[in-house]
Amino acid sequence: MRKRWSWMLVVVALALVVLFAWKRGGLAPGEILDEEGFSTGEVTASGSRGSDAKASSPQARAERRKNIAAAPGGKSVYTGLVYAADGGSLDTTVTVALNASVTTASAVTLDLTTTTLVGHGGGEYRFEVDPVDSAMVNAGGAGFISMAADTSPEGEEAPLRGTPRVVVRDFAMQRGAEVSGRLVDTTGAPLSGIVTAVWEYERLATKEDVASGFPVNDSTTEAGPGGEFRLKTSATEVTLMAASPGYGALMKKVTAPARGVEFRFGDGALVEGRVLQVGSNDLVSSATVFMNGETIGVPDNRLFDRTKASAVTDRLGNFMFRGVPKGSFSLSASGEKLFPMPGPKGNLELNLSDGLSTSGHTLFVYPGHTVRGQVTEKMTGAPMPDVRLKQWWDKNKPTLTDSNGRFTITGVVRNELIVYKEGFRLSDVVSETPGDIRPRSSEGENLWLQLGEETEITRDFEMVESLTVSGRVSLKNGDSVPDATVSLESYGYTRQSPNPKKTQPDGTFRFDVEPNTNLNVKATAEGYANAWSDLVNIADDSVTGVVILMETGGTLAGVVVDPAGKPVLGADVGASVPPEEGKAPEGNRFWETKSDADGKFVFFNLPSGEIVLNAAHAQFANCELKRVVVENGKTRSDIRLQLRKSHFIEGRVMDQNKKPVPEATVSFFNNDRSSGVYLRNTKSDEKGKYRVEGLKEGLYMGQCRVPDVASARLENVEVDRKGVDFVLNIPKLDFITVVGKVTDWKTLKPISQFEVRALGFAKQSPDKPGEFQLQMRPNESNTVTVLAEGCLPYTQQMTASEWPGGVPPEYNFPMGPGGTIIGRVLNRSDKTPLAGVKVAVGSEGAMQGFVMPQLGVKVLNTITTEKGEFVFQKTPPGVKVVEAKIEGKAPCRERLRVSHDQVHDMGDMLTGTGGTVRVQVVRDPGGEPVEGTSIQITLSPDISSIADGNIITFDSQTNGEGLALFGNIPSGSYYVREQSAKLYGSCAVKEGEVTEFVMTLGTGTLSGLLTFQGKPLPQCQISLSTKGEGAEENIHFIAQTNGEGRYTINDLPAGSYQVDASYHMRDAGPGQASFLTVTTDIKGGDEQKLDISMPSGRIAGRVIDADGNPVENTYVTSAYNEAPNEPHFNRIGRTAESDKTGAFNLHGLEGGSYTLYVDGFPDRESETETVIVPPDGEAPPITLQLLPVEE
Repeated sequence: MRKRWSWMLVVVALALVVLFAWKRGGLAPGEILDEEGFSTGEVTASGSRGSDAKASSPQARAERRKNIAAAPGGKSVYTGLVYAADGGSLDTTVTVALNASVTTASAVTLDLTTTTLVGHGGGEYRFEVDPVDSAMVNAGGAGFISMAADTSPEGEEAPLRGTPRVVVRDFAMQRGAEVSGRLVDTTGAPLSGIVTAVWEYERLATKEDVASGFPVNDSTTEAGPGGEFRLKTSATEVTLMAASPGYGALMKKVTAPARGVEFRFGDGALVEGRVLQVGSNDLVSSATVFMNGETIGVPDNRLFDRTKASAVTDRLGNFMFRGVPKGSFSLSASGEKLFPMPGPKGNLELNLSDGLSTSGHTLFVYPGHTVRGQVTEKMTGAPMPDVRLKQWWDKNKPTLTDSNGRFTITGVVRNELIVYKEGFRLSDVVSETPGDIRPRSSEGENLWLQLGEETEITRDFEMVESLTVSGRVSLKNGDSVPDATVSLESYGYTRQSPNPKKTQPDGTFRFDVEPNTNLNVKATAEGYANAWSDLVNIADDSVTGVVILMETGGTLAGVVVDPAGKPVLGADVGASVPPEEGKAPEGNRFWETKSDADGKFVFFNLPSGEIVLNAAHAQFANCELKRVVVENGKTRSDIRLQLRKSHFIEGRVMDQNKKPVPEATVSFFNNDRSSGVYLRNTKSDEKGKYRVEGLKEGLYMGQCRVPDVASARLENVEVDRKGVDFVLNIPKLDFITVVGKVTDWKTLKPISQFEVRALGFAKQSPDKPGEFQLQMRPNESNTVTVLAEGCLPYTQQMTASEWPGGVPPEYNFPMGPGGTIIGRVLNRSDKTPLAGVKVAVGSEGAMQGFVMPQLGVKVLNTITTEKGEFVFQKTPPGVKVVEAKIEGKAPCRERLRVSHDQVHDMGDMLTGTGGTVRVQVVRDPGGEPVEGTSIQITLSPDISSIADGNIITFDSQTNGEGLALFGNIPSGSYYVREQSAKLYGSCAVKEGEVTEFVMTLGTGTLSGLLTFQGKPLPQCQISLSTKGEGAEENIHFIAQTNGEGRYTINDLPAGSYQVDASYHMRDAGPGQASFLTVTTDIKGGDEQKLDISMPSGRIAGRVIDADGNPVENTYVTSAYNEAPNEPHFNRIGRTAESDKTGAFNLHGLEGGSYTLYVDGFPDRESETETVIVPPDGEAPPITLQLLPVEE
């Protein structure tokens, strides 16, 4: 909600800033479209003139900020300088506006206050206002681009309501350029309309000063009586979008300044239709019909409609759009207290790819749904009066339930209501997110509705008493800390509660929270270091006695210098608490500041213990991470953070046909313990070119991705290199329709009213109740959640498999009440029950936080009783993971499939101390330890575990002795992997034992060229493996060929290796690949060359039935019989699918003998056929005939 209002403030306030400036003679009429105004609040505002260039220099601004006086009477101060970015004179009047908002239980009030700066040099503004929830500062003047500045603190939590602040935001005004022209029809007659311009911008001063405003990168105006328009834009390439009533919208790109830009409306298709009211089928006159098309993105992620056009219906309800360009559009209508009907009746999809006119379309509008229901208290069933219900956008008074708990709300057009009653919460919220906090706000909670074609709906719901978390903030000597600010932080995230509170005089606090939540409570107080509680697990009961101990902390100060030792202004300096080894970080334990003109920085009141410092600047590479120990009550001021010389890597991104690939994401990272994971990103331009800067010295791994399409990786890339090219094998993408069927689990009848949540657009089938469709790429997977009233959410993964015969893949969603899970947690050694153990249930993705919030998937939590027992009622159906965790013991995890209306007994879950794994990374010769290597160990699952996602992983990093330690690890077989995938292996963990595992790096190098039919093969995998002395210590090295088909593998110990090469032949059909295995010897310190030529043998043929007709979609399998010479293939069967003519092809075969047969038909079979494939040649054509199976 806060973000929504922040951007509304920007848009509305900027219009008003320009309007005020125009009234003072600053802007020409019609330059910027006006919006609705605000009421003026009580404020002290002042402006001064005469700020010269020296006063606006970065050094002067930094010095000035140190001396800003606070406002008396508990008011907040918003102040700053206004000056010309180019150092010249402003020569105009500048209006500065402060736009503040305060959220209350009934509405969001917005106040606008302005001040004027008059003078050639610019000046200083200052507002003194009562503390507010959020605010924007805006500036505008004739000849300059409007500016905006957010006042949110950098790197801090949201300010406590009522807390005064001092906020400094300077405005470096950028001069604008004019774009002008006319709107006309095909005859040249002028038209009325609106023109919007958007452009990219480069934010100024960010390298020196974060507290600066940024230029707004859009401008809108209305055309005058003669169709003329004028816009003030940035002097750059500008995208113009023009709309005139009754016409399709148009778009052009120009370079500002520009004159004589003409938009000629009328050339294109004609779209006609009518608007009717649902139920009565009355024709609706004076309704506005909207035509929306494609969108374009701009740098701040806002979207502007490319083809947003409108038309008004005549007295017979007819509408018409002329001159509509080719493309896909959606039509909807609205009128006075009338809204688009949900679904296809009110939202029409229109495809004009052929550019032909179309007519006869009908759009339906309606006055909104009427929602009736009753609110009851869940535990007693008693009706609840005075529960407040409203729509979030509705400014009218909310509806209150009567003495019987009943309510009626009309005009409901969105699928949620806001519900609020002090001390209570909803009991049937299904949209919770694992690890997320949903604290009670002054607005209330969201109640989900199902809005369909039936306009009269009933929605009864229950409320229960709110859960709370409470505790006390004190010093270590037991003294209370009154008036401290406490807030909630969800586990594994940094998003905080929007409602921080103050502690009572005795240091106590209390929050309303949601069930099934993991969180920390954070406390801040003037003169003390930030402090956090231990992790709090909230199941179905309130939690009391949370303890937060505070201390004054210590002070760290120092200087940031460049590679030459000179002070650096505006460097970003960060201080963080490192996470415990082997654990994920908890909460937002990070502080930021900026270096001043002398390069100095300071952090006050840091918690005692180890702190990691880092410094970054756009013109340099980051400094080395510096670890410092903070002592309580002490100051250390000798810290020196030296930035490093910036290096670059550049190249191109191409597809397999050497064509440029634009908008590909290119990343380079270097996992160096001295600087952490050093990552830099960019995107390729329209020519496929990219350049990554700000890199430190060292070798980097590069990755290039086009999401969901293709990716490539490069190893050991040196800095300051050009021509580092990525080659992407981009397949031809055909979409597959995947069908979901929503039914009642007991009757198997379709459920017509439901909601689908997925990472993509799910379209419900209007003519098939209970069915929806997803358009997905072949073999793409999507996690989908279906919600239906009175049922628990059902989540499963849908995959776009290419099914035989072209039948769309179908997935069933049987909706119902869910199931119950019971069990016990026992100590493994003596089988005694364990009380107070946290037990969680959820899908693997939800348990690890990998499910997007919009999917509505949640993790259930509970605590075992004195008998070690646990119960989960109303558990959503599907495959779930049950995990029990207790401090000092190995986690216990089991999986099961939950069915509706069933009780699933987990039996006894045993947890013990587990085992310990010591992974040591050394380099031969000499066995020198390797520090800073990230190690991950993963429980080796069986095939069914992989399918169900039952995966357990642990992470750590090697210390100065090259050791990575893992404690309390459950027994089992584990994969051990170095994070860059350079080497990995396996080991066994046993209860109560220590497992030693050694990973050895060397000094040898293997390189070569991989070819197929004489052509180099890019992006193919090369892997090396060798077996050490221990049977469980298999060490592997992995690399990938570059764009020229070459590969290099470093750090190889001396020894004999098996080399496996694989080439996936995308153009030869699905599943076609070539594999080759050879052996080679590596000598320490030497570089060996090994060029590999992949086999290219081929078998082609046809599959026919008993009558000689071709058989489509059959699978032909080849079994390798023998290979006369090494190198040799892995002896694995190959499979190919026959096409419509029955033809099949098997590629990438080594010369030798093969047996062919057709598989997959229970009633038909083929004879086996043996063929000889010549080396790198093609076998004679073969025909396989399917004959009926004789009974």
